[in-house]
Amino acid sequence: MLTPHDYQEERIESFLNEPTKAALVADDPGGGKTLVAAEIIVRGKFERVLILGVKDTFDSWNATVQVQSEGALSLRRVDSTKEGKVALADLIAGKPGLYFAGTQFLVRQDWRYDKVFDSDGNPVYELDKFDQPTQKQATERVHLGLYKKMKPLDLFIFDEFHVIQSRTSVGYKTVKTIRTEYKLGLSGTPGGNSFDGLWTPTRWLWPTLIDGSYWRWREQWCAMEDVYLKGGKVTKKVVGELRPGAFVASLPLYFRHEAPPVPAPKIIEVELEPEQREQYDMIEKDYMLWVEQQVLIVDLPVTMKQRLRTATLGTMSLTTEDEIFFDINCHSAKLRALSGLLRFWGDEPVIIGMDSKRFAKVVVAQMQRAGLSVAEWTGDVNSKDRAEVKDAFLAKDLQYIVATIPSMSTGLDGFQRVCKRLVWLSEMEGNPSINEQFVRRLYRPPYNPDFQHVKIVAKNTFDDEAHRLNVMKHASMRRSLKSA
Repeated sequence: MLTPHDYQEERIESFLNEPTKAALVADDPGGGKTLVAAEIIVRGKFERVLILGVKDTFDSWNATVQVQSEGALSLRRVDSTKEGKVALADLIAGKPGLYFAGTQFLVRQDWRYDKVFDSDGNPVYELDKFDQPTQKQATERVHLGLYKKMKPLDLFIFDEFHVIQSRTSVGYKTVKTIRTEYKLGLSGTPGGNSFDGLWTPTRWLWPTLIDGSYWRWREQWCAMEDVYLKGGKVTKKVVGELRPGAFVASLPLYFRHEAPPVPAPKIIEVELEPEQREQYDMIEKDYMLWVEQQVLIVDLPVTMKQRLRTATLGTMSLTTEDEIFFDINCHSAKLRALSGLLRFWGDEPVIIGMDSKRFAKVVVAQMQRAGLSVAEWTGDVNSKDRAEVKDAFLAKDLQYIVATIPSMSTGLDGFQRVCKRLVWLSEMEGNPSINEQFVRRLYRPPYNPDFQHVKIVAKNTFDDEAHRLNVMKHASMRRSLKSA
C-alpha cells in the first residue's frame, strides 16, 4: 500500500470536498494520477464507479485499487468477453460495482453503422480523392443512446480523456450522455495539440460553467490569426491562448505536476539515398503545385504531409489503388544510420519508434533477418501479444522493440527501469502530445541520468520542419497548461 505524497493528499481531499464535484488532473506521466484516483475511490466509498481509459491499462488500475483498499475492492472489466458482457449489462442495469471499460469498446456499443441506399433503394458508394465511386458501400452513423437512461454513476473517472478533444467526436457524444454525480478527468495533455482542444474536455467536466458555445468560448480565450484564401476570402485559425495560463486558472479545481524536462535529443542527419531523394523531390514538386493552385497561405493536407514524411523512411512502392507499401529490401538512409547506432550501443535494450506502421514491419523483418532479438509493437499487435512482448522486454529476453509512436503512449510501466535508449526514425508531425507521451514512457521516475534519445533526420526534407513545428507547438501548450 502506497502513501500519497503531500501534494497528492491535497488533491484527494480537495476533490472529495469540491462543490462542483469535478476536477481536472493534468500531471505529466509519472505524477501518480492512478494512485490519486484509487484513493478517491476508496475514501469516497462510492458504490457505482466507472473508469474509462486505455484497455491495456486495466491490470495496472485493478492492482492499484486492490492494494490501496487492502484487497477489499477490485474492478470488473467491461469488454467483449463473456464476463465482460455480463459486466456491461450490470453497468447499464444500474447495479453497484467498480467497472473498467476501454474507451473504444464502450463508445462502440453506443453506435451503429448502417449501409446507405439512395431513394430508389440502390447502394451508395464512397468516393475516392477524385470524386469517383469506389467499390466500398457508404455507411452512416446511428447514435443508439445506450447509456442515456442508465442510472447515474456515483463517480466517473476518465483516464487519458484528451481523446474527446474534438467536439464532433463520437466519444464526446457518448460520454456526455452518461450521468454521474462526480467527474474526474485525467490527462497530461487534456487539450491535445491545440489550445482550443481544451473546450470539449472542460465542457464535459463543468457543463454549467464552461460556455456552451464553442465559438463564444474561442472568442474569449483563444489567440487567432488570419488565413488568406484564394479570391481574397479570409478565415481565422487558432494559434494558441490569448493569455497563456489564464483559462486553467479560471477552472474550479485544476491540478498539474510538471515532470523535469526531457533531455534534448541527439540529432543525426543523413543524406537520402539517390532513389529516395528522387521520390521525395517529385512528391514535393507535386504538392507545391497543389498549393499554388488552391490557396495563397495554407496548411498542407495531412495526407500530403504524411507522404512527404514517409518518403524519408525508405524507397516506396505504390499499389494499383495508389497506396504506399515498402519492399523488405527497400533502400533507406535512416536504416543505415540505425544499424551503426545499434552497433555502437552494443547489448543495450532499445526502443525504435516511427509514425509508419508499414515501415515498422519492414524494420522488424530486416532486423530479424540480421539475427537480432526484436518484436513489433503496433496497432496490429493484440493485447495478449503485447503483454508477452512487454514481459520479455522487462525480463531482458528481448533486446529491441520496433513501435509506432501512438501505440506506445500508455500502459508501459516498468520500461524505464530496463531501457535508457530510444531512437526516432520519424515523429508525429503536428502531434507533439503523442510524441511527448512516447518519450515519457522511458524518461519518468525513477529518472535515469544516462537516458538518451536520438532522432535520425533526413537533410533538406520535411523532417526539419516537422521537428521545429512540434517543438514550438509543445512549448505553447505547456505554457497554457501551467496553473497561474
